[in-house]
Amino acid sequence: MDRKSAQKYATTSNYVLRKIADESILVPVSPQLKNRDCLFVLNATGFAIYSGIKSGLSAAEVEKMMLDSFEDASPETISTDIETLLSQMLEIEAIHVCPGN
Repeated sequence: MDRKSAQKYATTSNYVLRKIADESILVPVSPQLKNRDCLFVLNATGFAIYSGIKSGLSAAEVEKMMLDSFEDASPETISTDIETLLSQMLEIEAIHVCPGN
């Protein structure tokens, strides 16, 4: 990961995570969101990243957790997936950068 690896993120109150059958879904609950009529289905990677952020892990800690959990994936793939998903979650306001980062 790049310079953002030590960065800490936090989930926002704009979404709730729901598990329905085998699906992990981010459900918007804030009426101010531009995507308030959309549901966001998370795959295993997305769920791991969102859960790691929700539990207070930094981007680097999420990456280590994923390297340990997804042994068949290359470190480059994991790093790229994390960067992409963090960017997407920031865009939809599901997470934010913690102050001081």
